[in-house]
Amino acid sequence: MERVFGKDRGSMGSFFRMLQKARLPYLWILAYIAITALLTNVGISVTEYTAELFAGNVNFGTVVLPFLAFTLLSQLISSVSKIMSNLCVARIDRNIRKMIWSKTVRLPLRYYEKNKPKEMISRITTDITAISQLIMQVFVAILTSAYTLVITLGKIGSYDQKLMIALIAVLPLNLVIAFVMGKMKFGVLDLVNQKNAELTQTIAEKTNNLLLIKSYGKEEKELQTGQEKMKGFYKSSILNAWLGFATPMYALVGAMQFIVIVMVGRSFYSSGALTLTQWIAYYGFAVNIVNQLSAYCVYWTTFKGSQGATRRVAQIMEEMEEDIENGEHVEHLCGDIELREVDFSYEDKLLFDKLNLKIPAGRVTALIG
Repeated sequence: MERVFGKDRGSMGSFFRMLQKARLPYLWILAYIAITALLTNVGISVTEYTAELFAGNVNFGTVVLPFLAFTLLSQLISSVSKIMSNLCVARIDRNIRKMIWSKTVRLPLRYYEKNKPKEMISRITTDITAISQLIMQVFVAILTSAYTLVITLGKIGSYDQKLMIALIAVLPLNLVIAFVMGKMKFGVLDLVNQKNAELTQTIAEKTNNLLLIKSYGKEEKELQTGQEKMKGFYKSSILNAWLGFATPMYALVGAMQFIVIVMVGRSFYSSGALTLTQWIAYYGFAVNIVNQLSAYCVYWTTFKGSQGATRRVAQIMEEMEEDIENGEHVEHLCGDIELREVDFSYEDKLLFDKLNLKIPAGRVTALIG
């Protein structure tokens, strides 16, 4: 439980330093943001023409035809936006994986003395996917949603400034729930990813050494080891599944917001501050704003849920690399190998102290113990 509800120690500073090295497809991301902004403006027109239709205005030239045209245009832009989003995610995944793989082969041996090398499989696969989702489904989505909120609130304000202020006042009802669930989501998903990495490492290691395991008669021991890792991953997955109870809470808050929105709009319509068309359009815009706010709650939980993955990858990028280009280039090696005054230790445990050793050419020399 401490792992789930404990203090969040993720470092966003190291995360953004990592992104600077990743060469993100910024032009593609900017193109996606521009297309999404265009989609928002077209959606405003669709909502207004929809309100005209619900209000009983069915003039073909001024309402029906523009409604059909803007609806078709909205669907086309939406399809292009989804394609652009998928392309951005694919390019982000590719660039970050290349960066992590390059870092992996340059890490010194002492890093792999403290960390199991085969856990890197999960870092390069599962954790990288979480990072691309964080970029596109949180950071970029916040920008596009903020633009949509500003444009939509501005449209409602053009009907009546008091109506816009009243709507803003009833919106933040589900922020507290989102904060609590986000905190829980971070801890649970961090635990799930860690258990998945441990399981991946164990299965990869044991399957590569099955002949050795069977030759030593260790089948039962390794069977138990694998089952323990599977059990740990299963328990963390079950804990993650229980978070599904957050959905009814969000639904309840959404229903409360719906009631308040209808009551506020009806009072303005009854007083004559809004026409019937504006009242219907207000309702459509208000629902859109509530959906945007709900999306912010999802962004928060996604952000917290992916912090574990971003932290682990960022920590790898913070590690010191070996300079593989250091030293003199030799075309052909020949002759004896001689070590002079060599010190070697495992952290604080000294193994060699001023070792002098000559390994003759053409001979096999082993250091045992």
